[in-house]
Order: sequence, then structure tokens, then C-alpha cells
Amino acid sequence: MCRIKIHKTSFYSIEKNNELIDLIHSNISDIKFMQTRCEKKYYIIFIDNCTIYCYTYLSRNKDEAFKIFKHYYNEIEINLTRK
Repeated sequence: MCRIKIHKTSFYSIEKNNELIDLIHSNISDIKFMQTRCEKKYYIIFIDNCTIYCYTYLSRNKDEAFKIFKHYYNEIEINLTRK
């Protein structure tokens, strides 16, 4: 009987950046079992990899995601005076 040893490859890891807004993680998900006052059903979260600072936005549907991203990007540019 021949035994074959299978080696697992390691996961690709992302190192923490030293510059603000160089790498932004985002996620969109639905709000389950909760109802907001404005009937928002989804939340979109943006996390800066350097500072781990997080912005959360509420939306009625997923189609608003790009509009919310543009709003977030403009807000970051104004606050940090950086593109």
C-alpha cells in the first residue's frame, strides 16, 4: 500500500498598511430580524486596513451600494485631504 502525504498550502495574508485608505475592506449584508425607522434593509460597512476605523451606512436596497461608496469616498477625501 502506498501512502501519499498531501501538504496544505497556507492562506494568502495581507499585511497591515501604514498609509490611510490604501486598502479598504467592504461588506454588504441584510439586517435580519430588525427594522429601522426609515425601513432600511441593508447595511454597508467600509473598514480602513491601516486604522481599522469603520464606517457603516444603511440602505433600502443593494442597488444603492455604488452611490453610498461614492459618498464614502468623497467624505474620506474631504476629511483627509488625500486622494
